[in-house]
Amino acid sequence: MNIITFFKSLKKSVVVAGITSKEMDEIALCLRNTRPQLAINDYKIKEYTKLDFTIDHIQEIRAVNNKLWMDLLRVAAEYAPDETKRILKKINANDKKISKLLGEIK
Repeated sequence: MNIITFFKSLKKSVVVAGITSKEMDEIALCLRNTRPQLAINDYKIKEYTKLDFTIDHIQEIRAVNNKLWMDLLRVAAEYAPDETKRILKKINANDKKISKLLGEIK
């Protein structure tokens, strides 16, 4: 069984990230030698659910948005530093309220 056939035979989706073609060849060798568990454990092939994919997608989008927010903050601080500081203090106060509320969740 080659590696592509193996992955197609799985009931769940898998993602193999950060693995070189040489490492993929090693995984395929392990699979051909009927050692799939070794290959999976050695290279941390993870089973992903639809929720995992959704969370990862949200994380990617948030990373881009966080960069944009920081760019916006830099512009605001440059052109209206006093107003920016006042708004940031209000944001920080609200974040503290949110953290307190989250701490109440059991």
